[in-house]
Amino acid sequence: MSKLVINTLFKSDKFILDINCTLNFSDGLIGVFGPSGSGKTLFLRIIAGLEKNSTGKVIFDEKIFQDKSKKIFLNTSQRKAILVFQENRLFSNLKVKDNILFGYRRNANKQSNNTFFYDVIDRLKIRYLLDRDINDLSGGEKQRVAIARSILADKNILLLDEPFSAQDNEIKKEIVSLIEDINKLYNIPTIIVTHSFEDLIKLAKKTLLIDAGRIRFFDETSKVISNFHIENDIINSQPSNLVECYTKKHDYDNGLTYISFHNSTLTVPLIDAKIGSKVLVKILSKDIIVSRLRPADISIRNILEATVTKIKKINVTFIDITCLIGETEIVSRITNLSFKELNLKENQKIYLLIKSTMIDKII
Repeated sequence: MSKLVINTLFKSDKFILDINCTLNFSDGLIGVFGPSGSGKTLFLRIIAGLEKNSTGKVIFDEKIFQDKSKKIFLNTSQRKAILVFQENRLFSNLKVKDNILFGYRRNANKQSNNTFFYDVIDRLKIRYLLDRDINDLSGGEKQRVAIARSILADKNILLLDEPFSAQDNEIKKEIVSLIEDINKLYNIPTIIVTHSFEDLIKLAKKTLLIDAGRIRFFDETSKVISNFHIENDIINSQPSNLVECYTKKHDYDNGLTYISFHNSTLTVPLIDAKIGSKVLVKILSKDIIVSRLRPADISIRNILEATVTKIKKINVTFIDITCLIGETEIVSRITNLSFKELNLKENQKIYLLIKSTMIDKII
């Protein structure tokens, strides 16, 4: 499976990007997020070979994209790196179809018939645009044309910079589904920059968090989002848990929905979701109560048996208790005094109590 090694430094008068990481695409598409101006787009440009002033190395599958010490610098076409920008850089002198075919004609791996071409065109809902001039398209239409061209082009790696920013929800869902399918069918190494947690969860198993020109975190997407959230372009520490569940049943009489993960069930306020559909919920660590005994005659609906796996002191006031329910990690934040009174230890069986009103549906 493909691997990308990046050890590079970019300096300008106003910004420094210092990246050192190895990305293994065995788990599929990799996500990138961070506040505005953190260096996400610059990160993609360096991979694509659009920043000659960057120093260091970029190596893709043993092929050296750039190495300043060896005076090697491959351009974008030599790297076969396709970068889809937010602003959609299309050829204004070509019709829509010719823009799309520009990369497709060079793709030695394309099918002998037009099935794949028209499948992509139809799923992006742009067949009716094929004979149009680029200047006659809306921003959303241009974006879909650029995505079609990138998917059909000959490439080693696909780089997507906020590819859904100009789309309505219905078309966005189709594009997300198409990118998922392309990634699974053809194993194309893909990196996507997005501010949408929903898009990251659906598309990327692993995500990079870039802030102020450096990688702050690289892990499973759910863990990255659990620890950080973006609000007003500032990344704040937010200890919370993201739990991937499936909709089990609805209780319309009482306004509740039952969702399950592993062998456990959570009761949440009624949500709009089909039975069997995936649901991602967020539970703040501070909203989880810990008990050594299973309580009775209590209004809290969610009482989960768990095993303590890790105990971490945050400061003089708080302790984080990491627990395992099946294969799912849940972290509860309690006071140091409560920790002492409960006399908690690793490998101990405990019960986690969560009010239904404290569980928020993310997607």
